[in-house]
Amino acid sequence: MSDVYSTLEEATAALASTAERAAILIRTESAKAKEEASRTREEAARTRREIDDLRGEVKTAKAEFAGIRESMLKQDDEKERVRRSAGWAWSAVGVMAACMMLAIGWTATQLTRGQTIVGSLNNELAQARASLQQRDTQLASMRQEIESARIAQARAEVELEVMYETPPIAEKPVSTPPKPAGTPISTTEDVDPLMPR
Repeated sequence: MSDVYSTLEEATAALASTAERAAILIRTESAKAKEEASRTREEAARTRREIDDLRGEVKTAKAEFAGIRESMLKQDDEKERVRRSAGWAWSAVGVMAACMMLAIGWTATQLTRGQTIVGSLNNELAQARASLQQRDTQLASMRQEIESARIAQARAEVELEVMYETPPIAEKPVSTPPKPAGTPISTTEDVDPLMPR
């Protein structure tokens, strides 16, 4: 982490605040995704209703065209008028079919867009969960390090108390064995004037 915290409580509070912010972000993004999915479903239902209406209109147009054919067979005098009506009916059928194809394409586009948005939101949610898990792992590691530092501090304090409570051991002077009488003193060795010869 970039910041250095002086106490465990500050570090824990900072990590908890970060976790809360991440949770709020996750909930917000999830709510947005739900709203977008709900809108997509509503648009799809509306488009389906429009397609059903168009199909009903196409069926109606076909029925009208069949009636026109029957009237053509029955009424020879009105052939020209019936042909014009048939032409208009076929134009209406073509327009309706084109509208239906456009509505189907628009619905497919909206569904694909909604699925893409939901997928991206799911990816962001997974990344946020991974970040939270990593922060939880870091928090556990920091807690373990702090506990280890406390144990080491306690040991050091105990060792210091033991060192201050134990009296120092007096050093005994190193005595050299006496030399036999009549041994000449070497000029190269050091002679302690306080030591008996």
